[in-house]
Amino acid sequence: MELLLDHSLIRAGEVVAVALSGGRDSVALLHALLGASKQGKYSVKAIHVEHGIRGAESLRDEQFVRDLCARLGVELRAIKVDVPSAREAYGSEEQTARILRYRAFEALIAEGFCDKVATAHHAGDNAETVLMRLFRGTGLTGLSGIRASRGAFIRPMLNVTRAQIDEYVRANSLEYVEDGTNACTDYTRNYIRSKVLPAVSARFDSAEENIGRLARSAKEVDAYIRREAERLISQAEGAVLIKYTDEPVLIKYAVKVACERLGVYEDVEERHLEIAVSAMMGDKKTYDFPYGLRLEREEGGLSLCVPAPVTGEVRVRIGKNVIDGRVIVVSEVDAREEGALCFSADLDGLTLRGRREGDSFKRFGGGRKSLGDYFTDVKMPLRERERAVLLVGGDNVLAVVGTEISDDVKITEKSKKIYKITEEKP
Repeated sequence: MELLLDHSLIRAGEVVAVALSGGRDSVALLHALLGASKQGKYSVKAIHVEHGIRGAESLRDEQFVRDLCARLGVELRAIKVDVPSAREAYGSEEQTARILRYRAFEALIAEGFCDKVATAHHAGDNAETVLMRLFRGTGLTGLSGIRASRGAFIRPMLNVTRAQIDEYVRANSLEYVEDGTNACTDYTRNYIRSKVLPAVSARFDSAEENIGRLARSAKEVDAYIRREAERLISQAEGAVLIKYTDEPVLIKYAVKVACERLGVYEDVEERHLEIAVSAMMGDKKTYDFPYGLRLEREEGGLSLCVPAPVTGEVRVRIGKNVIDGRVIVVSEVDAREEGALCFSADLDGLTLRGRREGDSFKRFGGGRKSLGDYFTDVKMPLRERERAVLLVGGDNVLAVVGTEISDDVKITEKSKKIYKITEEKP
């Protein structure tokens, strides 16, 4: 018997390391990949992670894996992590073990031990995941279940059923070890695996396969909506912009995509997405999101950013001026350059800094007003106001770098020195 693995996840020449616990599923995956590797022209290694939570049984599993890899001639990297010590930082034991395990995988990939890590998730795991998310509350993305690939992590057995794996193990007389915690229903996944799915499957034929079909359908619809939402997305300095739409589902998906682009993949909940819909439709202007993100309603749509107000202050000099890691270049020129911010002033005593209470600005050819009123007049979003680098003398703003100069430093026939001010882009 042959396991119908998804070989499209592995390219010729790649080194694939199996996440090998020693249990039935991972042993079957290792055996199947080894059998197919010559034909697929890739090589197979193994990684075992000992979590430090099951005492002697865990050490027994590690030894089993070492012996198995030695018999099969498979290069093994055995890693130890300390789940109990890290649990307070990450929550449940299950979650902590997963985080530390994947960090170990990522470190080995970065080290060059392998190109990809294959985990033994199968159709039964996928069904359990869909049910867990359904019971906890989820949307289409959650109903899509486990992804066949995520970066360097692949699941070649995702469409293989538990029964097929059992038959493969029997047909090939494969030895494996049992994890005693699999029988503990305190763990949510174990409860669904041992209590919920068997009860459902006893009443409904092919329940596991049907849940898999639902997940695949949800994945297709989810991918389509995501593609449409991505059409609304654009990048700005330190922010992701979302173009206006009155379709709530597109707003929600666009916000999820925007959060991901800013490095936030978790804890963006339905309530946050509902807030985004309300904001797009004209509700309150700014909202705090997880991990320090801020949602802002702007003209033409929404923005998501990590607020980055300018806090430093430096005296202006000719050449490069570094403020909060940004480089502002002041150079002397012979005449005003078209399309550039040029001004005439005595640089002595001038500084570069962020906005402050009491700042005022005299628009070119206009009257003096508070800097806040000026920002309102030009419809500058809050994120840009916070990021604005100002050329100032006292409380008098002489230029908003990249935007406009004050009438106080305009170039005239009497100007003796002319300077250009620009920001050097990374």
